[in-house]
Amino acid sequence: MSEPTPLEYIEQLLDEQRFDEAESLLLEQLDRQTNLAAVYNALAIISIESYQDYRRAEKYYRQAITYHEDSPTLYFNLAILYEQFLNQPLEAITCYEKAIDLDPKYVDAYLNLAELCIDLNDDVELAFKCSEKVEELEPDHARNLNNLGCLYIKYKQDAETAIPYFEKSVSLSTNPATALANLADAYVRADRFDDAKEAYEESLRLEPDNTLVCHNYAHILRHHFKAYEEAIEYYRQAIKLDPYSLVSYHGLRSLYAHDLHDPKSGVEVLISALPYFKNEEGLVLEIANIYDFELDNHKQAVHYYERVLEINPNNLLALNALAYLNVEIFKNYLAALDYYLRVLEIDDQTPSTYVNIGHLYFYHLSDYKSAKLYYLKADALIEKRGTPVKYAGELYYNLGVIYENYLADDYHAMEAYEKAVSYGKDKNAEKKLMTLYVKKPQRVH
Repeated sequence: MSEPTPLEYIEQLLDEQRFDEAESLLLEQLDRQTNLAAVYNALAIISIESYQDYRRAEKYYRQAITYHEDSPTLYFNLAILYEQFLNQPLEAITCYEKAIDLDPKYVDAYLNLAELCIDLNDDVELAFKCSEKVEELEPDHARNLNNLGCLYIKYKQDAETAIPYFEKSVSLSTNPATALANLADAYVRADRFDDAKEAYEESLRLEPDNTLVCHNYAHILRHHFKAYEEAIEYYRQAIKLDPYSLVSYHGLRSLYAHDLHDPKSGVEVLISALPYFKNEEGLVLEIANIYDFELDNHKQAVHYYERVLEINPNNLLALNALAYLNVEIFKNYLAALDYYLRVLEIDDQTPSTYVNIGHLYFYHLSDYKSAKLYYLKADALIEKRGTPVKYAGELYYNLGVIYENYLADDYHAMEAYEKAVSYGKDKNAEKKLMTLYVKKPQRVH
């Protein structure tokens, strides 16, 4: 048997990951100015595998191309570098297209280009064109058949066309777990739930650690088979596999709350997500709302609303909720006032905030001068907007009471009562007006 050439020996070293030895021999080849395209290609591989120096690898690939401009393989390798290591997808597309121009039968280039377009959610027509070309060149290419199924599902919402592609991919693939999962999703869209269940189970038998498949299987177990305990098992498995999969926490929480009518277990699911989503404002707010509206556990609600404010001090929903709870539940009116004033610092154009502060002064703090001040600010905004508000009756009735009983100003009292009747159909204001009309008939039109 003949001795391997220097480049053949270098390829052997690369296969064995003996990068230092390979690099030394490659540098010798550079000095000899021989096989430069292959040498620079190998140096690029070492830069990626040994040094993780992707910019150096790019430089080497570009140098290799200057010595072999018509090499589709070099452009393909450079495309992979741009796609997988440098996060430059547009450059990757250009290089894949160049590789295809140089070799119109380059199946791997078509495949990678199609999948990149799918991942980017961009240039769907190019993705179809590439996949259809592979189907023409290699009709039984399992990976490409799976891609075609994905294209029909994702972009044409055509499950009926996608299903045969997925089924054929499953039959041809050495490891059909991914195609089975996609086939199951397509069956769901086609309302073939028994077939979907079977496909999910087979996919999970092959790859039991697939988070998304566990979640999707849990979803159909819950919604279509009402198999709640089994669905819980798969939701929990999805969470265990990927504790950052927030959608699985929400699916499990919804199952407990809406199907099993157990909001307490549901909120505990969301709380278990907090170590992984410490600053997820929406998640903490959702927990607070559940304690507030579903469990009537107002102390816990306050705790989580305050945690929302630690994340975002300007969260108006949390500020308003804390103000309301301090008024209606805890009777801590000064704390409520503080929260409402914080709301005004963020948004001073919402009439209801001024009304709420006015009510606080009117009903609970007996400060009618301040109540009047905030009611009038609300009135100015309402007049400016010219739109009806559901709380107008109470607002203007209270304002009328302040004018009539505490300021002895019947003229402005009548004006406020008239607004209460006109805007809010307030019956108490009507009675007040009748009394005042008797006292001051000149106001009757």
